Amino acid sequence: MQSMTPKAILAIAALLVATACNTYNFSHPLPLDKPSMPDFPVELRGQWLDSVNDQHYFISRQYGCLIAQDTDKIVRGVWPHPNPSGGYDIAPFSYRSLSRSQYDSVKMKIDTLPNYLLRKTAIFKVDAQGYLENGYPYIIENDTLVAPKMDTLRFDLGNNAVLRKLTNSLYVLNVKNNVFNIPPGRDAVELNSWWQIVLLRVMADGNIRLYVPGNKMEKDPSVFYDYQDNYYLDADWTGAAMMHLLGDSSFRFYGEVRRQPGLAIVR
Repeated sequence: MQSMTPKAILAIAALLVATACNTYNFSHPLPLDKPSMPDFPVELRGQWLDSVNDQHYFISRQYGCLIAQDTDKIVRGVWPHPNPSGGYDIAPFSYRSLSRSQYDSVKMKIDTLPNYLLRKTAIFKVDAQGYLENGYPYIIENDTLVAPKMDTLRFDLGNNAVLRKLTNSLYVLNVKNNVFNIPPGRDAVELNSWWQIVLLRVMADGNIRLYVPGNKMEKDPSVFYDYQDNYYLDADWTGAAMMHLLGDSSFRFYGEVRRQPGLAIVR
């Protein structure tokens, strides 16, 4: 499975996984008192656009995909640089640097480390642990490398996703963590045993509103462990309990997607 860009991860978080700064991990699909649906209902199928968050969704009868787009701009050279005021100059805002310098306590340069590696026609980001992320083609604009990115994530009902119905217009999508890229060096088995959830509300105009766990979820009694903005919940919510949580803003509104015109509903 290819590595996801940070923006793609955030996009997926909104639909499927973590929200904003926090990640909420559930021990099993919810709600407990509703059966799992074998197929996505017709009103959820099709190709969808969230123009605000620049995300595209495709939902078929038994699987769905999220397509997220992003662009990295990498300025050549090594940053940061010590400046006369005693601080450091960093790469220009919204740009990343090809390499980074490390300095000691008296601002003597002790090492140069790569942020990105170039190999043939692709550029690879080096993550904080030193592992390579997926490579992307790039173009050169003056002293800047520009790498357009597009990442696709797929989830399948009955395999790594569970859909349950709360009302005639409200659904709970549970997606297992093994859908997402697990960075090398992390305990994939442990991470894969948890689920992420999002609520999908079909509106009168056919649009779908997305609701994801909000910061209020941190105080839920089912949270039994947290670490570095990751919260673990052993929730036994019924459908009625989830409706209450939606009503008291424990689930927050994330965005609204609309069906792209001219595309038939996939049956």
